[in-house]
Amino acid sequence: MPPEINLILLNWNGWRDTLACLESLRSMDYPAECLQITIIDNGSTDESLAHLEALAGVSLLRSPVNLGYAGGNNLGIRQALSKGREWILLLNNDTIVGSSFIMEMLQIFEKDPDAGIVCPKIYYHDRPDTFWYAGGKFRSPRLIGEMVGMGEIDRGQFDQARQVDFAVGACMLIHAPVFAKIGLLDENFVAYEEDIDFSYRARQAGFSIWYQPAAKIWHKVSASTQADPPQRVYLSAQSRALFFRKHIRGASVLLVVGLEAMRLVRVMARSLWQGKLELGRSYAAGLWSGLKKKYD
Repeated sequence: MPPEINLILLNWNGWRDTLACLESLRSMDYPAECLQITIIDNGSTDESLAHLEALAGVSLLRSPVNLGYAGGNNLGIRQALSKGREWILLLNNDTIVGSSFIMEMLQIFEKDPDAGIVCPKIYYHDRPDTFWYAGGKFRSPRLIGEMVGMGEIDRGQFDQARQVDFAVGACMLIHAPVFAKIGLLDENFVAYEEDIDFSYRARQAGFSIWYQPAAKIWHKVSASTQADPPQRVYLSAQSRALFFRKHIRGASVLLVVGLEAMRLVRVMARSLWQGKLELGRSYAAGLWSGLKKKYD
């Protein structure tokens, strides 16, 4: 019998995506009795609760306010750990899953005793043969997360399972000892970088992170933020600054500050050239917010 897995879906004003994701989960070949699905409603202001409360066979946790990706998921993670769950699967509600994706990810843990997190091959939902994620690697010295294969058509070029630098929050299967050793997702990151930060801490603690191409899902990328580009730019820049503050040390600090200053100039110049100065201002404001924000 496969192990029991607690799957956590975070919903914020996205009940249609959540229901579509649940429908794909019901089509999996994983035994239903081994899968506990927990939906976190993250302070939705639409009719999400009415639809989610009517669902059978799932657990629903409600937050009266939007706690962000990290805070919302942590509600479910804490509950799962309190019940002794050994396997926790974080899955974006705006995804459609392949029928065997859980079984395929579990195979990695059987092969590598140091494995802590496994991610599947992730395609764009509206371009189902095009990669969104085929692994992740850091670019030094800023430890910027670079998505491998993003935008490439799948021609079999990333069909080997391998260790990677970071996992993505859209879908990651996590072994509970990771949480015991490094803690939960860092709620200082309101949006973006929380998965990069979690991955970095896991690797620093000795866990390996894997990309498993035999496991496949399709992601409706940025469905929750696509209507508000300035806000997305702001939050991304804020989290970028927080990540640097948390992890860049020693002689790299001055180099990173210089590189980021150059990037800021490029972003502002491009936004001015394109007639989208608001985006440049959002980026600058986000960086400043991340630099001055009190870190818990």
